[in-house]
Amino acid sequence: MRTTIAFLNVKLSVQLFNEMRRRKQKYGVVTICVGTGQGTASVFELLN
Repeated sequence: MRTTIAFLNVKLSVQLFNEMRRRKQKYGVVTICVGTGQGTASVFELLN
């Protein structure tokens, strides 16, 4: 289960980076709900 969540986080992060570059945005957030009241959030800053 942890491996699946880790791969999902990587996939969403890569998609976020691509979208941030496309939209010329500096900041982005990836959130994941893993059930039973647990979740994770990652905040990214795109550096030039």
